[in-house]
Amino acid sequence: MITFTIPGRPVPQERRVHLRSGWAYDPPKSKAAKSIIRGYAIKAASDHFMLNKPSDRPFIVHLDFMGPHWGADIDNLTKLNLDAVKGIFWKDDHQVIEIHARKMRCPKGQEKTIVRIEEVVPRALVELPNEKEKSK
Repeated sequence: MITFTIPGRPVPQERRVHLRSGWAYDPPKSKAAKSIIRGYAIKAASDHFMLNKPSDRPFIVHLDFMGPHWGADIDNLTKLNLDAVKGIFWKDDHQVIEIHARKMRCPKGQEKTIVRIEEVVPRALVELPNEKEKSK
């Protein structure tokens, strides 16, 4: 399991800005927050020697959003964090098979987001039969 902490007040994903030409882009606040999260995720991945390429396996993600009383929706907080780490741990969000997210209050000045990412390894890879079991 990889764990990393993003200091500062958790930021929710804002609505994308749509242009008449059909293009859409992230608002500056969301874009800046994703950049910060990516930096912490890249550091955590390098600490665990996972920078070669994103995995094809499924993942379980735990998110703890800690801040003073605030009204950000937990789904928007989660979306921003999942989008920010796409391409670092997994190739696409569909690989995330389980999410545990919660908002907790903390004193002002101690705001942070704690991210725990668990790669799901198939049981066949973990529990290879030994030689005695093969002969039965």
